[in-house]
Amino acid sequence: MSPLIFTTALRDKAKGELDALRPQLLRWAGAEGDQGERVRDQIERAAALVPEAKRSRVLGPISERVGDDQVKAAVGGLLLAKMLSDQGWSIEFEPIIGTQTPDLFIRKAAVEYVVEVRRVVGRADEGNRPRLLVQRALKGIRTATPLHINALEVEGSASLKPLVEHVRTVLATRPKGPQQFKSRGVFVAYEIADPGGDAPIFPAVFGWPSRVILGNDADRVEAAINEKLRAYKQPIVVALDLDGVVYAFDDVVEAFYGEQKIIVPVHMGGDKPPGEARLGPLQDGMLVGRDRNASRARERLIALLPFSWGLTLGGSSGAVGFDELARVMANPASEPPSTFDEFAPIPRFIAGERVDEQTVMMRWEPRADPSGWRHLP
Repeated sequence: MSPLIFTTALRDKAKGELDALRPQLLRWAGAEGDQGERVRDQIERAAALVPEAKRSRVLGPISERVGDDQVKAAVGGLLLAKMLSDQGWSIEFEPIIGTQTPDLFIRKAAVEYVVEVRRVVGRADEGNRPRLLVQRALKGIRTATPLHINALEVEGSASLKPLVEHVRTVLATRPKGPQQFKSRGVFVAYEIADPGGDAPIFPAVFGWPSRVILGNDADRVEAAINEKLRAYKQPIVVALDLDGVVYAFDDVVEAFYGEQKIIVPVHMGGDKPPGEARLGPLQDGMLVGRDRNASRARERLIALLPFSWGLTLGGSSGAVGFDELARVMANPASEPPSTFDEFAPIPRFIAGERVDEQTVMMRWEPRADPSGWRHLP
């Protein structure tokens, strides 16, 4: 079958040195080796699921002329559909239901769900543009004494030509100790590596400043869920494509079910020692409260289906894999509660016991560590 996405024309256009600021689709098309082949193969196999009559609509956003966010969102939806198809679900892309066209309608035996996919971009993937701009500006420089950058600031409209000339000069003269470079809209603090003996040749920059991220992305997850629930008045499954979310699935748990606090008993006197510290129940999730967002979540949300995807390296063998990870997280306010067995083997967080009107005990099914499950297309 001829490629639907990575055509010969696109592959030819993507040839040459990879640039981290090129459109995402061109980077995938031009990636060499096993990793590039694995990414393209998985995307093509997922795209082949789309019926010909709907390809222009469903595959249309996957273009080098479209922003990277739209491309990744479209590919994420395809890969989710491929994963579900591999597990026996029949998939309908963008069905017309009333006046709306949700992303997927899935069916297995007598069970069927409307699924809306929403990409959640976390803070772990933000703040890289200055680094990418500097990488692009210096990409032609190779050296045995690369720079280690300790601090970097680049304004959007700043020219990097003065920095390039500065780097060429300092690599020729190799000044010792901490150095700085300043020009209009650019600040770089760096040191030059000691080449040692028979040093290999590196790109101009070998080390970059690390970013410290405080908190998590639970607020972004909650906003994504609420957006979908406002748009659909019927019960739906919301599939969250997690991209750079700080704590991934844990952030989904905190956003939806609430934060799990650590309870530390305090010694109040007497001979009896305090008990040991322990984890308390999940509290203050988005289902709790009287506002409209909370009531919509209780009424309209069947379950969450958070997932992530990407390349992995397999242990000591170094083999390249392409994994999809997913969970099913039930809405404990739903009646009657569902076990979502039809989603097996995806791990499911389900209502195990209803204690009272306000309290539901949740459990994982299967009860093994859900982080160990992954789908290998």
